[in-house]
Amino acid sequence: MISSQFFIAFIKMPPFDWQAALFVGSILTLAAGAILVLAIATPFIAIQAGGTLLEAACAIGLISVATGLVGGLAAGFYWGNVGEIKRREQLEKVVIFSSQLDIYFDPSPNDPKQAAKFRCNLVSYEPTDLATSPTVTEKRTSISATNADEFYQQVGREFKKWFAKSLAEDKGNTQRRVTVYMVPFPGDGVYERLKQLAGQSGPCIVNRSERPWESPSPVDKTE
Repeated sequence: MISSQFFIAFIKMPPFDWQAALFVGSILTLAAGAILVLAIATPFIAIQAGGTLLEAACAIGLISVATGLVGGLAAGFYWGNVGEIKRREQLEKVVIFSSQLDIYFDPSPNDPKQAAKFRCNLVSYEPTDLATSPTVTEKRTSISATNADEFYQQVGREFKKWFAKSLAEDKGNTQRRVTVYMVPFPGDGVYERLKQLAGQSGPCIVNRSERPWESPSPVDKTE
């Protein structure tokens, strides 16, 4: 009975970080040894034989406080470093997202497999909270025109606006990407024209995706 209860209690324990335990434990071990050597070697800390009970208690208290302080500093630096590593990883993902522009089409009311004429949506990803918890906010721009010339003029203006924006803390190595989602199908020649417009607006890689657009996750969504 006792062994089964112990096993159940063990498997319900919270996650354990061995790397953190080894790091902080090693620091505490070294600190405790150094403090004890200092306490024995110095005459003003009464841990030698012949000291009074009060002096010994004060010495033990001082050693405990010093060891706890070192342990707290070690844990703080460790987890602070872990948090900074995670923030940098998130920032790299944000930079990749902010270099992405998605284009998808509204379905036709008469045939959902076909796109409505002269209508599309451009989705960009704006970086937010870079200093604390980097993420991106989804920003959608809808295009609606009465003819092809007006449609491509509006799309071209949006391309230029997007290329004019700088990427979040980019080191100059991130390639901008434009993805055109072809479901529902916008018609022959539309992808080629959009690819041409994107190339005229700035250096980028243009991809064609034969599926409906889906919002990437995790992002904050705004219209």
